[in-house]
Amino acid sequence: ATDLAASTREIAGLFLSAAHNANLDLVLDCPALDEPAWVDRDMWEKIVSNLLSNALKFTLEGRIRVSLQKEDDSIRLDVEDTGVGIPEREQPRIFERFHRIRGTRARSQEGSGIGLPLVQELARLHGGRVSVRSTEGAGSTFTVVIPRGRAHLPDDRISNAEAQPTIKEAATAYAMEAGTWGAATPAISGAAGRPRIVVADDNLDMRNYLVRMLGNDYEIEAVADGQQALEATRRKLPDLVVTDVMMPVMDGFELLAALRADARTRTLPIVLLSARAGEEARVGGIEAGADDYLVKPFSARELLARVRTQLALAQLRRGAERAKRLDAERTWLNAALDRLPFALVLLDPTSGRPTYANRAADAMAGGTFPLEIPYSDYPIHFRITDEQDHDIPVDQWPAVRAARGETVERALVVWHAPRGRLPLLVSGHLLPAMCDHPATLLLVFQDVTDLVHAIRARDDFLSIASHELRTPLTSLKMQVQLRERALATGKLSAFAPEALARMVSSDARQVDRLTRLVDDMLDVSRISSGRFTVTTGEAYDLVASVRDLIERTAPALEAAGCEVSFDAPAPVIGCWDRSRIEQVVLNLLTNAMKYGRGKPIRCAVGLQANQAMISIEDRGIGIAAGDEERIFGLFERAVSANEVSGLGLGLYISRRIVEAHGGTIGVRSELGKGSTFTVSLPLRPSARNGAPT
Repeated sequence: ATDLAASTREIAGLFLSAAHNANLDLVLDCPALDEPAWVDRDMWEKIVSNLLSNALKFTLEGRIRVSLQKEDDSIRLDVEDTGVGIPEREQPRIFERFHRIRGTRARSQEGSGIGLPLVQELARLHGGRVSVRSTEGAGSTFTVVIPRGRAHLPDDRISNAEAQPTIKEAATAYAMEAGTWGAATPAISGAAGRPRIVVADDNLDMRNYLVRMLGNDYEIEAVADGQQALEATRRKLPDLVVTDVMMPVMDGFELLAALRADARTRTLPIVLLSARAGEEARVGGIEAGADDYLVKPFSARELLARVRTQLALAQLRRGAERAKRLDAERTWLNAALDRLPFALVLLDPTSGRPTYANRAADAMAGGTFPLEIPYSDYPIHFRITDEQDHDIPVDQWPAVRAARGETVERALVVWHAPRGRLPLLVSGHLLPAMCDHPATLLLVFQDVTDLVHAIRARDDFLSIASHELRTPLTSLKMQVQLRERALATGKLSAFAPEALARMVSSDARQVDRLTRLVDDMLDVSRISSGRFTVTTGEAYDLVASVRDLIERTAPALEAAGCEVSFDAPAPVIGCWDRSRIEQVVLNLLTNAMKYGRGKPIRCAVGLQANQAMISIEDRGIGIAAGDEERIFGLFERAVSANEVSGLGLGLYISRRIVEAHGGTIGVRSELGKGSTFTVSLPLRPSARNGAPT
């Protein structure tokens, strides 16, 4: 017979340390019974140890209560916990041999599924029974009931000796194992620069083994479950993760999925450890995303070989990814530099060899910018001069000066390149060595050909404008001086009505010429600033307007020796800015007189496809092939200002006026035979056609 209360207390007492380590309260309610119990002490030890071990495994917080009490004809043992509980669908199978509940949170996933079936079998051998009451998420109570007395036991199994409570090795082993669940192993910090490995296993012995095997060569952080491993990985990214498959809280496959779902750890090498052998288990681990799968038990040599291999492969992958990333960044940078509106060239400051040129630099060179040319060969491949085409010594070239450390900002030079003479503004900067890049000379070239042409055109315009303005002013000044002389000498005959009329007419022509010149320059200013507008008013007859203009221009036409024929079969009625359209026609008539003096001019106005058409044809000098579009540009003329006077503004302004009405203007010409200018205007210009009002 056995003092069952004392025996139960002693067995349960072995688990007090494990409960304390797990932050659980272990309550023992086992008062002395008034009679001994007839039990097999080893079997009772296994019953109590299995139930307590089970409670510790599945109780993550709260308490465990062990109670023993006598009932009418039986003794009842209750092990009650506040653990995770058992799903209702699983409760009928809880005492089946080898049955385990997958996915349940626990301190350890170790176990064979034979503990509870063993309790049931041992209770039956005592003529008793075991049952469970459980609520998922709230806890479980396992109850063992055995009969009092010995009438239910075979005589050959009964010993009359009074037994003292003793603790066998089985209970001690159960308690020691439970004490290792969830116990943390401190991270082992190796020397700086060692690869870092996170090890996850809920078995303390296995964790210690892994730490011993790997700790000499690597920095190890060992944890007890997948959740801790995930947190350790996110806290400080390791070089490798070695994880058991079966663990509490988060198992190895869940950890694997979490790491692969995070962009930061997607390529982190992971080695799975499992007791499941066979090709199917190994393939399953690899398909889940593991880099390697190691079957327990394994040797230290095999473990180290697998770890070294994975770290080496990871290093190769990182190198490949880094190279790929650098290639992508280089491609992106080249694309960005190729879109710069100026030429950019990088050179080795020591040798002077160009190492990179963007697309604008290639275009500037007329194909491909010459690379790998040292300073000594510069005179062979490049000719650099000043604006007056005087050669600049090589040691004063912007690139050479910048390589010496001089500040070069927008130095103006002329490169006599394969595509022609290129005026360039050059800036040079010596970039110091940094981020594994050697010192580099950065040159920026801005092609100012258009700017030089614009400056030249401006200077030409100012010269021509001065001449054009001076001509009528000189005529007016001469007329004033003649009148002053006549008044001073008393020659009043100079002021006879006929003579005075000629004077006034001449003065009026010169004033009109000055007015047109000033108006044209004002129009150019308005066009450049976006303030040029046309105003459409009441509808009028274009034919009558052009006829009236020809009549008003008759004296000038007669002076130029040009006879005008006018062809307008019917009125053409539309809404246009009358003064602006007359300005266009007058510009075209004036050009016909300038370039076809003494030759006839034909003017026609008609209607075609709901468009008003104006054409002015001369038999003058004509326009060279290829210049038909150029002459509509600002300050452009068919011939030089030395041959024919003018500012080169008339056709430029005329095109803007016509386009503002939504129309078009063009020319057909043959050199030496004359030109025909044609204007097409919609009868009712709309805002869509660009006719502001």
